[in-house]
Amino acid sequence: MTRIITAMVFAAGFGQRMQPLSLTTPKPLLPLLGRPLLQHVVDHLRAVGVQRVIINSHYLAEQIADFCRLPQPPMQIIHSHEKQILETGGGLVQAKNHLGHDPIFVINGDCYWRNGAGDSLAGLAGLWDGGSMDSLLLLQPQERAIGYDGVGDFCLMESQNLGRVSRRGQQATAPLVYSGIQILNPMILRNYPREKFSLNRIWDDSLAQNRLFGTVHGGDWYHLSTPADLAVTESLLQNL
Repeated sequence: MTRIITAMVFAAGFGQRMQPLSLTTPKPLLPLLGRPLLQHVVDHLRAVGVQRVIINSHYLAEQIADFCRLPQPPMQIIHSHEKQILETGGGLVQAKNHLGHDPIFVINGDCYWRNGAGDSLAGLAGLWDGGSMDSLLLLQPQERAIGYDGVGDFCLMESQNLGRVSRRGQQATAPLVYSGIQILNPMILRNYPREKFSLNRIWDDSLAQNRLFGTVHGGDWYHLSTPADLAVTESLLQNL
């Protein structure tokens, strides 16, 4: 298994669909089971031996900065503030001096998942192949994406559980939803300027080179977009 010691966690967004809760609290700091969503992510990373976590911020940034100051032994937490919001791709480029040269986890700070038969992040790391991959996406089957009512994002091209991915394109639906969790080779960021852009730009470039891969998540994943999603997820988890 590839040992991954660095992670980038996105926490800069406005969380508009989570209003009114997000009017005063950044979405990644909203509580679930009594702890911020962002803390759940950090705990998952600690469990697989990550030593350095970079967390970006823009909206209500001081609250994210306060979270970054909390002791999270044995991890180092680095705050990457964006004066102007840079989206996911631009946020990575701004933080690239902290990311090193080895593969990193890249995770949305507002996602919540439960492990399946094994640790989800460790399983992802076990499938990483830097010789053929720029990114390895953790994908959730639509039928097991709790609370999700969209049309899906990706298809796997080569096997049932691991392979190159293709986008939904003109199809009405795609079977797999991006979970907000991936491994990425930070060395590919040298090809991109520091400006506002989405990870989709990086993914499209990797798709063109057949270097964007995905694998199917075996655990539970919860879609958290609105206050109702958060309340339903809280109720479901309390009854497990």
